[in-house]
Amino acid sequence: MFQKAIKAKDFFSSKGVVGLHQYLKDELETLKNVDINLAVTGSSGTGKSSFINAVRNLSADNEGAAEVGVVETTMEPNSFAHPYRQNLKLWDLPGVGTVRVPKDRYLKNISFEKYDFVIIMSKCRITENEVWLARTLNSMKLRLAFVRTHIDDDVANERRQFPKRDDVITRIRSNCEVELQTANLPFIPVFLIDNFEKNAYPDFARLEQYMLSQCNLQKNEILLSCISDLARDVIEAKKKHMKTRIPSICDEIANIGSYAEQNNLLRHELNEFKSYFHLDLPSLKIDVMYTNFSDDDMQNVLNILDEEPPEIIQLVDALTSSTRGIPIYGKYKIKKACRHFLTSSLNKLAKISIKTTDTMVRGMKILQE
Repeated sequence: MFQKAIKAKDFFSSKGVVGLHQYLKDELETLKNVDINLAVTGSSGTGKSSFINAVRNLSADNEGAAEVGVVETTMEPNSFAHPYRQNLKLWDLPGVGTVRVPKDRYLKNISFEKYDFVIIMSKCRITENEVWLARTLNSMKLRLAFVRTHIDDDVANERRQFPKRDDVITRIRSNCEVELQTANLPFIPVFLIDNFEKNAYPDFARLEQYMLSQCNLQKNEILLSCISDLARDVIEAKKKHMKTRIPSICDEIANIGSYAEQNNLLRHELNEFKSYFHLDLPSLKIDVMYTNFSDDDMQNVLNILDEEPPEIIQLVDALTSSTRGIPIYGKYKIKKACRHFLTSSLNKLAKISIKTTDTMVRGMKILQE
C-alpha cells in the first residue's frame, strides 16, 4: 500500500526524525493518497442504499446510483466513490439476518477487515442483529457510527400521538443511546437522518462531516503506522548490526591494562551507540524542532539514558577484581561481563529509540498542518 514509503527507511536511517520530516515534506500528499473504505451495514430495509445515494446527491433512477427497492436488492458488497473524496469508497453491504444472508454466515460473507470505518443503520427500533453487529465490529477495533434512518416517519408518528411534545428528536436520540448502553456497548455516536430530505434535520450534515473527519484520522493512522513500522525496522536492523561489533569491543577492552582507559573506551562506545540511534543530545535537540516533543519529554529521555543497567555491577567487579591480572581467566571474566553489559545497553537503547521515535513521528508538525 505504501510502496514509496519504503524510501523513508534511507532517510530515517541516515538522519533520524529529521530525515523523515524531509521525506514527508516531499511525499506527504502521495503517501496520503490511499483508499479509505467506509462500509454501510445494518438490517435489510433500513435505507443503506438510499443513504449512499443521498451522500452522492443522486436519486435511485440516476445513472450510477445504488440500487434500491422495497425488496432486498443488495446481495454483494458494492463500491461507490464519494463525490468530493475520490479515494473514499462507500460500500453498500447486504443486510444482516435475512433468509439469503443469515447472521451466522454474515461475517464469513463480508470481510470487515478490509473496511476502515463502518456505519450501522437502523430503522424505528434497534434490533438484536444491529446490537450484535455493533458488538462484533467493536471487538474488531473498527471505527463505528450508529445511524437511525426514516426519522421523518418517527417524528410524524410521535407528534400524532403526543402533539404537545416539542422534544421528539432529543427523546429519540436519547432512547438510541440508552439502548446501546443497555447492550453494554462503548460510546458510539448516534445520528438521526432522513435520506430524502437531507436538510430537514441537522444530523445528515453532521454525519457527513464526521465521516470525513474519521476517514482523515484513519488515513493519518495508516500513514503513521506505516512510518512507525518502517522506523522500527530500521532500529532493529541497526541493533543487529551493532551487536556484531560487541565481541571486538570486548576483546579490545580485555586487552587494555588500565581501568581508566577501559572505562573511557566503554563510555566512548556507549556514546557511539546513542549517536547511532539518534539519542545523543544534539540529535534530540534537532528532532524536537520538527515535532511536538517537548523539552521536558527530551529531558525524561536523557534521564532514562543516564540510568545504569544492573549489569554495570558485574562489569565493574570484573574490571577491578584481583583476578583481572590472571592471563586467561581474568580476560575471560572481563569479556563476559563486558558482553553482558553492552548487549543489555544496546537492547535498552533500541527500546528507547523505538518508543521515542514513535512518539516523535506521531507528533510531527507536518502531519498536523
